Amino acid sequence: MPPSESRKSQAQQNTSFSYSLRDDEFTRFLMRYTPKIADLCCTARDSGTSADFPCRDFLSELYREATRVQELVDGHGGQTNEKWFPFREGVAAVKLFSAVTYEVLHIRAGLSRYQLRGPETELERSTHRVVTTLREAIITACGNFLEQLDRCAVRPPEGESGFRPCKSERLEGRLPADREVRHTERIGETVVYLATQFLNLSEDDDVQEVLCEPSEDGEQKLIPEPISEERLRLVEARFHNLQSLYDTYIFESDLEKQNQDLATLRGHISLIYHLCSIAN
Repeated sequence: MPPSESRKSQAQQNTSFSYSLRDDEFTRFLMRYTPKIADLCCTARDSGTSADFPCRDFLSELYREATRVQELVDGHGGQTNEKWFPFREGVAAVKLFSAVTYEVLHIRAGLSRYQLRGPETELERSTHRVVTTLREAIITACGNFLEQLDRCAVRPPEGESGFRPCKSERLEGRLPADREVRHTERIGETVVYLATQFLNLSEDDDVQEVLCEPSEDGEQKLIPEPISEERLRLVEARFHNLQSLYDTYIFESDLEKQNQDLATLRGHISLIYHLCSIAN
């Protein structure tokens, strides 16, 4: 269908509703929901020199507010409205980058718990580089959305921020693992199955396509068809299934207590699952 016909059909669909909102009505309505996200975006804009920004507290609040505003805009037809569509895209970008950055910070905070094989320094350096890039993306996305708030006249006057600056508040150590471990019958079969599935997945074509670096010849294949969301979802679901299997039958068992390699296996599975979730 030509673009002109597509837009006509969208307009015809909108007229099928019993009441068409006036722009000033929707503007007044949305103004009630923008102060919080505007405050958070201003915090991001003003945190360019803070080494502790962003923190997970900030990102969780930003994601919640961006989700609420996006759902309000979508629920009132913003995706098919000429004025409000750029606004909707702006808040969607804030929502996406806040979710992705939160996941990466989750991985960075839990690197020691994954008990990975081999040196972790390269993974730590790579994670730090990714966080730095995402930090700039968050600041840029929030700055762009502040411009959309101004353009659509739904930005409240700036006041004192209600969000305290991100600060490093780390508590070293872990609570004692004093829960009684459970005994699971025939757990050895489950461990063998889990390890076998993990090894089989590492050789799977979909997994190789997603997780392995392409060769120089293979880079040309990415031009006509980038890594697809479908393939990423398949790989993510497979590793999620392995993680769930471990947590159901092996986690907190007497065998896990006796064999630390099982926790290492779980750490590798969990890390790959989180990385696929971020990429997706």
